[in-house]
Amino acid sequence: MSECPHNNRKLIPAVLVTDLYFRFTYHPDGDFLGGIDDYFDTAQFLATKSFDVRGIIRDNHIPHTQDGCHVLKKLRTITNPNKKVPFPLGLRYRMRSKEDKAEGEVSLEGVRFLLKQIEQCAKEDQILAIIIVGGLTDLAVALNRISEPEWLKKNVKVYIVAGNADSEETEYNVALDPKAYLRVMTDPHISITWVPCDRVEWKFEAPHKLSNFRNKELVQFLLCELYTYRLYKELMRGQHIGQIDRYELCQKGAPMWSTAALLSAANHDQVEGMPFGVDTQYVKLDDDGRLEEMQNVLFEGSKEMKVLTGIHPNYQEELTTNLVEILTSIGGAPK
Repeated sequence: MSECPHNNRKLIPAVLVTDLYFRFTYHPDGDFLGGIDDYFDTAQFLATKSFDVRGIIRDNHIPHTQDGCHVLKKLRTITNPNKKVPFPLGLRYRMRSKEDKAEGEVSLEGVRFLLKQIEQCAKEDQILAIIIVGGLTDLAVALNRISEPEWLKKNVKVYIVAGNADSEETEYNVALDPKAYLRVMTDPHISITWVPCDRVEWKFEAPHKLSNFRNKELVQFLLCELYTYRLYKELMRGQHIGQIDRYELCQKGAPMWSTAALLSAANHDQVEGMPFGVDTQYVKLDDDGRLEEMQNVLFEGSKEMKVLTGIHPNYQEELTTNLVEILTSIGGAPK
């Protein structure tokens, strides 16, 4: 069992499920499939000292994009070159029903990896943190393949960055596989911390914040990708690139959704002193995965879970500080 390098605190076994794709892909409807936030999320996940990083599952719902493996390898090399972190590929289809076990499917890397990690943590009597930023298909299928799920509550904690709490719209990650989202969110045997996307978005302002990073390679990589992301976005809007200043383009920053979820997972939901709260709520979804009702007392058809609530007025500023501190820890003292 691993320990933090600077104290006797046990590391938290952790798996990230991310929809980080090869390159920012423009959708005909006007949105992006994958964005720069996934790059920052992954860097934060790999750099968090309280995590025993077990692996990163590559969401595979968008068949016409490449799978982002080169980005993950680059971030792994920068953050922890001595750590062998696997990147299993997720399922490329939507569940046909909530009971679907993906029988006969050949792309089961992600499902098998999750089952292996869940079994290993059960044997080690540890709690596996699964942070999902994307579709929930692989976890939903894995849960359907566990014959005796009663013990899961003791050994699995799922952090779900998906869905909306204050909007009736079907959120992007839910739409990737609504049945999978419902299957996981209503599972009676796993502990869930829900991070609704419409409550936690914030903007990482760059590049002046990136100047605080100690690791020059990480700065250059993220700044280059941030510039590419912004440039691509302006191109798709028909902007004349010759009139766009590189610095100003990066200065627009980028939206982030998952920083709070990763901070919460890294601290076992002990978020005192952070600019958000995590409270016990009882949640009921409709058949399309939209929030039907949420109360602080148990009611018929509801599922108990932790929900990120209570966003403080200084939320954006403090999350920026937290993210910079984590990423600044990579690479030792400033040069």
